[in-house]
This record gives sequence, structure tokens and C-alpha cells, in this order.
Amino acid sequence: MTPREDLAAAYKRRHSTALTPLAKGLQDHIEGIVKDQPKIDRVVARAKSPKSFLDKATRLDEGKLRYPDPLNQIQDQIAARIVTFYLSDVPPPCAACPRLLRASRRARHGSRVT
Repeated sequence: MTPREDLAAAYKRRHSTALTPLAKGLQDHIEGIVKDQPKIDRVVARAKSPKSFLDKATRLDEGKLRYPDPLNQIQDQIAARIVTFYLSDVPPPCAACPRLLRASRRARHGSRVT
């Protein structure tokens, strides 16, 4: 196997055995925390797809891999999002679970709430 194939296989195993179940658990946990919050459209959590991970992991910067140790360096292998209806609806869910969340840059700048 090539190094790329080894990485793809390792991430696929991680994705199916750890990240996908973790994303489901994280989504359930956050839904429980914000269930009584008004004006929340939905909570979504996801594990980065194997294709997206491999694309990111093999990016080059000036001819060198951007992530020499991608399984440990790529931080967005799992992510969660609380979708609210309006920008003014962002602070309450962030306050309800401050250790888990931060308002996205788009929400902080008012262009889109994610």
C-alpha cells in the first residue's frame, strides 16, 4: 500500500469506529443541553468524510505536506453546529454550553448563523 492508501484506510477505520458514533453522541448531548432554548432550528454534528479528510490531509504548501501528521493535526475531524433563526438567537445556546461551543466567525460578523 502507498502512504496515501494507508492514511485513507486508517481514517476510514477511525471514521466508522470512533468519529461517527462520537458525532451522534455529541449531537444528542448538545440537543439535551439546548432542548429548552427558544428559536433553535436544529443541532447537527458530523464526522468529516473520508474523502474530505484525505483531500485536506494531502494538501501541499510550497511542495510540502501541510499536515505531516494529519490524523493528529487536523482538528475538524468532528464538528457540531447549533443553527438558530436569527443572529440575536446565538448567545443563549452559547451560554448554555460554553465549554463546547463558540459562535462561528460568520455568526459573529452577522453574515450567517451557523
